[in-house]
Amino acid sequence: ADIRARGLIECDMEDAQRIEGVAAAVLADSDARKLLDHCEREVTFTWTELVRVDDQDVPIPCRARLDLLAVRRTATLIADLKTTDDPSPAAFAKSCVSLGYHYQPPFYARPLRQLLGHEPQFRFIAVRSRPPHEVVVWNVKRADIEAFDKQVTASLKRYAECVLADTWTSPWESHGVQDLSFPRWALETRQ
Repeated sequence: ADIRARGLIECDMEDAQRIEGVAAAVLADSDARKLLDHCEREVTFTWTELVRVDDQDVPIPCRARLDLLAVRRTATLIADLKTTDDPSPAAFAKSCVSLGYHYQPPFYARPLRQLLGHEPQFRFIAVRSRPPHEVVVWNVKRADIEAFDKQVTASLKRYAECVLADTWTSPWESHGVQDLSFPRWALETRQ
């Protein structure tokens, strides 16, 4: 209670050791350390996106807190630190999509693109949350950011439609009982 009253976060020894291990691993990795040493930390941007719905522009207030940001005259870099169960290429890419991290690069780029007039680069610093705390810095390719940006635009449009209609149901929600279709792989007989 005393810890909470002082505004601190309580954690047990196992969590504290894991946090210390993650931090030490990130600081020991030369690529991750370079980003940490040359970037501003926890930079917040607020802006308004004008989203076109039918014949009107709907102002959508937006906010982003970037873990790491480096702004140079001709280049800008955004980096985000993620703990993960598995930082390997396929596993981390899958977890990015399942957890929605793939929306961060294009969304975080939006205010910077307007402010600076060029496209920022984006990196994920992925660190395994359990020992041996492997660390890898992943670059997000420009083509992928452009594809994900279309998804962000579609999501902002859907949000703006909800704002206009003051209806917050998901597209798949309806009244009444619906059939659930399972994926084909789940229906296969296994021995």
